[in-house]
Amino acid sequence: MLLDRFEEMRPFLFLVFPEWFIQAYPHLIDSVQNNAARMTTPLDLHFTLRDVLFLNNVDNYTKRPVREHGISFFKKIPENRTCVDAGIPLPYCVCLTERPLLLHSPIALKAGIALVKALNTALTEANVTDVCRTLKLSRLVKIMKLEGGGMYLESFCNGQNVNQRENAQNWFKMYRVTVVVKPNEALLEGYLVKCGNSMDFQLRGDVSRLNLYGKTSHCVYNPFLKKICYCKEQI
Repeated sequence: MLLDRFEEMRPFLFLVFPEWFIQAYPHLIDSVQNNAARMTTPLDLHFTLRDVLFLNNVDNYTKRPVREHGISFFKKIPENRTCVDAGIPLPYCVCLTERPLLLHSPIALKAGIALVKALNTALTEANVTDVCRTLKLSRLVKIMKLEGGGMYLESFCNGQNVNQRENAQNWFKMYRVTVVVKPNEALLEGYLVKCGNSMDFQLRGDVSRLNLYGKTSHCVYNPFLKKICYCKEQI
């Protein structure tokens, strides 16, 4: 299961260059090889393919200021690049370590309830409660505490001072929570964060549906809502 999650978060990428390219641009090949073991994303591949269009002037073209999160493989990718630097969403960041928490612990139950509450809030805000059933926690399947996520502090905690990172493990906490909800027995997974002394959990990132929903959400069309909605009228 852990290997499957890792492969989903970081799929393998193979690059094969023709011999003429290797002979004509050995310095670019060196850059690609040096970047092989560094954090890269599909955005980087996008910028690399853009550079291929400008091979006659690639040295100057790749010196342009880096915009957004993409960095061409032909440029040096920083060794200390973080998931936030690369624009990698929390569910796909492999820089975090996980520690399981006891399912009967107070924090686990509160997190499970908070996740279901956040999902019901999403249904309400989408104005689909007239066609979707209210979700209720059936059981808590797993809760993992994520460590090493101080890089997400500013974006997740309303722009809190980056200096708080020194005490991020105590001040900023993240959890990956897996639950089963009624009435559709949906197996759902989401990421919750707590900032400072707040007792409230906040849902961050996407929610994953880990089992099939078939036609049970036929009454909605939004991809996110399809994962969590159980239509009042079943077909």
